[in-house]
Amino acid sequence: MPSYRDLIRGKTEAEIRDYYLEQFRKAIGGKEGFFKDPLGETVVLSETLFNHLKTSDGRMRFIPYIPEIIKEPYEIWLVPMKHKASGRVKIRKRYIKVFKDSKNRYILLVAESKGGIWEGYTVFPSRKDTYIDKARIGELLYGKE
Repeated sequence: MPSYRDLIRGKTEAEIRDYYLEQFRKAIGGKEGFFKDPLGETVVLSETLFNHLKTSDGRMRFIPYIPEIIKEPYEIWLVPMKHKASGRVKIRKRYIKVFKDSKNRYILLVAESKGGIWEGYTVFPSRKDTYIDKARIGELLYGKE
């Protein structure tokens, strides 16, 4: 996998965004894609997820792997999340996958339930297993042995 710096070298912010938007659409099959997880549940990926990502932090280079994270995760966790200010509870699923690159990255994709539909919310990598361990809360729905 090329480094993020190599991918963006000499490009403007708009060019970086356009490049990754094209990569995102290619990965999900258009402006919106539907992917089944190992539990048989569908997760909708749309440009809402893309718009949540920043071009400046390197997360976008993991876009081609997003469908794989849903279809072949290492673990899936169901996590209730209570908003501190409003007190409203949202239900999220955390999909965890390990990618073997030079830094053995863990990638976490978070889907949120909206009206009974799972929608991709955000995705981010971590090199620290301790960070991923902290994400392992709630109920384990799926785990590879």
